[in-house]
Amino acid sequence: KTKVSLILTSDQEREPELIRFLDGLSAQTTQYSINLYFVNQSQKNISYNWNQVKFNSEIIPSGRLGLSTARNLALSHLMPIDDSCEIIGFPDDDCWYDDKVLENVITYFELNPDVNCICTNVFDPSNQKSYGGRPLHIEKEVTFKNIFKLPISVGIFIKRESFIANQIHFNEKLGAGTELGSGEETELIARLLESNCKINYVGSIQVYHPVPDYVEKDILKYFKYAYGFGHLSASLINRKHFAVTLFFIETFTRSFGGMLL
Repeated sequence: KTKVSLILTSDQEREPELIRFLDGLSAQTTQYSINLYFVNQSQKNISYNWNQVKFNSEIIPSGRLGLSTARNLALSHLMPIDDSCEIIGFPDDDCWYDDKVLENVITYFELNPDVNCICTNVFDPSNQKSYGGRPLHIEKEVTFKNIFKLPISVGIFIKRESFIANQIHFNEKLGAGTELGSGEETELIARLLESNCKINYVGSIQVYHPVPDYVEKDILKYFKYAYGFGHLSASLINRKHFAVTLFFIETFTRSFGGMLL
């Protein structure tokens, strides 16, 4: 059986959403073997009947960690043991899957054996919005020209062999829980591209995730996102990936224009 390993982290502040994800995961097509590595950052055990699930699970207690550190912790549990795993994904505790998502991901990899990683669309079915305006129902190669526009961590699925061959991990200076509050998935994709991995965006496959409207109390969160974006843009330009400059200029111009307005 093809084996999919999913790395999930949560402090359980979103317990109803977390249970929704686990229920959706249990409803996936059963011909595939699914392993869940759940990094529990809470002091309590989740009130969930693990005996009812149709997937394998390992619960990793951790205490409060940054998102990237927590994911690396789960990867350290997965890598030396789960050598039969073929595909790795990184769901959020407030995302959810319809019952065909993993089947569609596996089928895509089987039909496209030269692809090392795919980035799916992320969509909110309640308000019919695509996260970050990512396009639906198109397929295109991910490059440094669109690296900030297409990948998002909940929609990333990577062949395990690409992780092993390229010693890939998350940069623990980036992402939620750090001062540089974003960019960990973009930096990961950048290192895969630097290792000559082929990455495709597949808009016809959708992972569900809320697309919230902006509220004023989110300003600190978005400041950290912007800080991470600026830091990562400079890092990629220093690594001579000058294609990202156009998106940086576009973002700076829109932000400056909005400030003036």
